[in-house]
Formats: sequence, C-alpha cells, structure tokens
Amino acid sequence: MTLRCYKCGKEISPGGTSYIIRIISISNFNGIIEPQENMDLKSLIKEIEEEIKGLPEDLIEEEIFKEKEFILCPRCKELFFANPFGKKLDNMKPPESIPPP
Repeated sequence: MTLRCYKCGKEISPGGTSYIIRIISISNFNGIIEPQENMDLKSLIKEIEEEIKGLPEDLIEEEIFKEKEFILCPRCKELFFANPFGKKLDNMKPPESIPPP
C-alpha cells in the first residue's frame, strides 16, 4: 500500500516520516436548556425525540461526535499546525524549507 500525504499528495516512502492528524469534534453542551413555559423534563425529551424521528442514527451521532484522521508529510504537518484554520496571515509566508525532525 502506498502512503501519500493527504494535503500535497507526496508519496511517503516505506519507513519515511509521516504524521497522523486526528481531528475530533465533540458537541459542547454547556448544561443549559432554555425552558419553555410549563414544560417538564418528560415533555422536553418527547419533543427532542420528535425532532430526531426518522433521521439516520449516524447523522444524529455526527451532531454529537465526529472524528477524522489524515496522514501528512513533515512539511504539510508544519504548515497545518502553523495555521490549522487557514486564516489570513497578514502577508506572512511559510518558510521555503523545514529542517528534518
């Protein structure tokens, strides 16, 4: 099996350096539920059940937890960690070369 960098496509030779980047998204429930007038917990649960009725389980699960993994070469790993969200860097440019680990 040929290993390739997910970002640049560079082939990673057997025994070569590569990195697994794992991204995990977990719902950030803060414990606050806005109560509706005269609604008890049983009614709230019933309302939630109605909202998700018919939705595939995997879609519901992805709203709470999702995980992805990517293999990156050393350069792409450094670029990823320098700016993981691709924000504008105000005319900054990444270095032309990155020393080996």
